[in-house]
Amino acid sequence: EVEPIAQASEAEEEDAPQKFFIVDATCQKSTVKKFFSVSGKVQVRLPVGANVAELRGILGWDFPEKARVLAERPGRGLCTLLETDTVPAHVVLTDFRGRRNFYARFTNAESKRVLTMVIEFFQRPEGEAKLTTVWQAAKGDEGRYGMILCQVLSDDVYPPILRAL
Repeated sequence: EVEPIAQASEAEEEDAPQKFFIVDATCQKSTVKKFFSVSGKVQVRLPVGANVAELRGILGWDFPEKARVLAERPGRGLCTLLETDTVPAHVVLTDFRGRRNFYARFTNAESKRVLTMVIEFFQRPEGEAKLTTVWQAAKGDEGRYGMILCQVLSDDVYPPILRAL
């Protein structure tokens, strides 16, 4: 059994990158007619050795406190995992409310790298041109500017950053 990872200092984190794995989760909701009805799949990026409590932390409000994490156990079938149990590669989540299909939490080093990459994008001529275009399209409306800027981030800025991580 793998031990949970201890919190590293920021300096240690930058020197020794943390290892992650992707958990494939089948999401189920309790129903009156059936005990379970499948409602989709989600992936969660976790540190190697993470426990159920860490999984809950990443899923946040989308995974209610009373919801359960289930996993296949040899000879026992589908069993509820305890908060301290290590998360396996495949789990079942009950009462999951999320709408995203991927969940992750950046490390401090990753956050720093992402913010640096965003700044670098907007400092390049094409990034500056995008900001000018967004400002003109918003016609001085700050709310509209924010919405259009979010679309630029989603379409042009974040995809190459996520590929680089």
